[in-house]
Amino acid sequence: MMKRRQFFCCTGVGATAGFAQSCKKKQTLPPSLPQVALAPRLTAAPVTYVIDYATTHLGNPEYIRKLAEAPPEFLHVGHDAPFLSAAGPCSLANDRDLFGSLPLLDPAAAAARAQTITKFVADVHAARVAKTFPYICNQTIGGDPDKRLGFWAFYDRWNQYKDFGIPPKPAADPVKWMQRDPFGNIHFDYRKGHARFAPQFRWMPCPNNEHWRRYLEFVVEQIAKCGYDGVFVDNNILHCYCEYCQRNFQRYLMGRYQPEQMDRTFGTGSVEELKLYYGADKTAWAKTRPDFAAWLLKRLKPGELEKEFRLSGLKNVTDINAMGYGFLQGRAREYIEELQRKLPPAELKRRFGTEDLQQLGLATPQLRALWFETQRFWAWSIAENLLHLTRAGLKHKPGFLVLPNWGAMATIRHLEGRRTAAKVVAEWKRGTNWMMFEEDGMPGRTGPGVYHDYQLEYKLALANGVRPAVLPYGDKSPAISELAFAESAAYGGGAYVQAGYDVPEIRRRYRELGTRHKELFDGLEPVVHVGLGFLFNQSLLENPAHMQQFYPLKLALSNSHYLWDTVTEEDLTVEKLSRYRVVVMPDERYLPPEAETALRDWAGRGGTILRVAGIVPPESAVARLAGRNIEWTTRRDLTGLRAAVYKKQQGKKTRFVIHLLNYEMTPQQDPVPVSGLPVSIAAPPGNWKIESARSLIPGAEQMTPVDARFEEGCLRFVAPEFRIYQIVEVAAAEQ
Repeated sequence: MMKRRQFFCCTGVGATAGFAQSCKKKQTLPPSLPQVALAPRLTAAPVTYVIDYATTHLGNPEYIRKLAEAPPEFLHVGHDAPFLSAAGPCSLANDRDLFGSLPLLDPAAAAARAQTITKFVADVHAARVAKTFPYICNQTIGGDPDKRLGFWAFYDRWNQYKDFGIPPKPAADPVKWMQRDPFGNIHFDYRKGHARFAPQFRWMPCPNNEHWRRYLEFVVEQIAKCGYDGVFVDNNILHCYCEYCQRNFQRYLMGRYQPEQMDRTFGTGSVEELKLYYGADKTAWAKTRPDFAAWLLKRLKPGELEKEFRLSGLKNVTDINAMGYGFLQGRAREYIEELQRKLPPAELKRRFGTEDLQQLGLATPQLRALWFETQRFWAWSIAENLLHLTRAGLKHKPGFLVLPNWGAMATIRHLEGRRTAAKVVAEWKRGTNWMMFEEDGMPGRTGPGVYHDYQLEYKLALANGVRPAVLPYGDKSPAISELAFAESAAYGGGAYVQAGYDVPEIRRRYRELGTRHKELFDGLEPVVHVGLGFLFNQSLLENPAHMQQFYPLKLALSNSHYLWDTVTEEDLTVEKLSRYRVVVMPDERYLPPEAETALRDWAGRGGTILRVAGIVPPESAVARLAGRNIEWTTRRDLTGLRAAVYKKQQGKKTRFVIHLLNYEMTPQQDPVPVSGLPVSIAAPPGNWKIESARSLIPGAEQMTPVDARFEEGCLRFVAPEFRIYQIVEVAAAEQ
């Protein structure tokens, strides 16, 4: 293990003008597409959002009538599109027949279907839905290349659909579009024998493959022509070493490193010598171990290989790959952990060159940097793909929205499982201004003193200039549904993605809240006192301790009533750190020197850094914040309460907006109203005079007065009684 400051990696360094020419490449590489993300850390009004993948929408006036009773602002439908990304021009008869044996529509039937969809979209808009969009997946097709079924049946009849404007038929068979492992074998993210694709198979094309990308652009253009306002892009998983990825990897590096930086970081200034690095790819490593197949088989239940994976054996790497990277990644981790436990350090060193198998393939700083950039490149590639799709949609629909699914980050396991599969928010933000987080568990209390919330997803999206759409699964009651709506309003403005149409009265209430009271939501900036390091690059650099400390710390800070926000790599400047009074920094052993300098300079100007050394109880670290007068309430017994505070300054006048949420509920137990809650917000320095203070409960006819005051450097008031969610607005002027 290298020491803390030994490693230097130029992360995110932009290229100087003309650098691409200075490399004197033999081929001309196209420039990156422009960024579309919004301004970071500026709030917006929440959006109501319903997701519904039913196959009965088209030509169904009863559905439109039901939709109009409590229309969401966003309606996300399934496969109501002229061309399906995974199958071509097909129509789903029911939800169980997904991509398995869908008959192709002939051109006349496909044109008729497009007209029906256009009418459906117009009816949805007439029902007061602001934006509606269907589903595509940028890394999935279904079919059987040997039997020429599914997507291959469409490919063989490609030219029949010329009148739709489909691009020229690629000479390369779709089998050649697939993601590849480091050894050239076809790579599968999900299991090849996925049950929803039976009797055919699920395949994973590479988003960097030009033929696949052009087909996706065509699919999106057809969607936009029907009047849709955008498209939802599922999966966005990339773990590929194909020739297209290798070529684009060089373009990616050229955009981030000057030649001298490249030489210092990787040991060569020639981009042609740098390839995607798999030496630290633990799943790829495990697959090459001679005993891994037998190890896998021992852990499967009788008949599981045939039933779940549709495999008769694990004879080679091709069979192992067919189990799917998502499955194999977890098993490779268990396999490596078992080796780590069984073998003494000396034997590990003798066999594998390291005593710590978590550091496989990372013997030098240069290799660590190359593995880091390999992972970032995959995420960069997804952003490029999203930008191409956005551009395709904008040809036919102004303001066309592309909303990708990032997946889950509610736990460390979720995060670790996605960072090697192209999931980096800081890269994706270049390609979108919305991002979905598909999560397990509704917000609320999960055990004594343990609360589940989605602050991280909302805060991290806000920090990166994107709006989050949080889709949580789990048991819920009307109260828990309302708490999910409240999170989307309180944490900076995104959307709670509601699966179905239950609690229409709550959906109406929160749509009205966002539209009638935009002044409470639009264009405010967070008021926070504690910055908590969320440096995703530490995970990409194989420093698991950072996130192992982050997750319990965020819960402890929330339970202890501190206003906290994420500190990302882009926040490590003196100017941006100045928004905090204290920065709590989990293990950050791989920081570039300029970030270290910024932290030191900020501390020299009065800031406080609390570095968390080793795995310590998070309560011990949080206890070091006591006595700073920055808890937002003194009611330490009410650990299930959360607050978020924002401000908007206009000259000498500032509006403070305080959101209060109550998480003391389960699906079986509704919340008890909170009354007499003292609130104390450490205010910016100055002599403040309150001009007005009032409270709003969603659904109330009007706001009610609040007795607020400034004293001892804090904005203080007793919150009126509330059950789930309350907003307090205070207007003040600096004297």
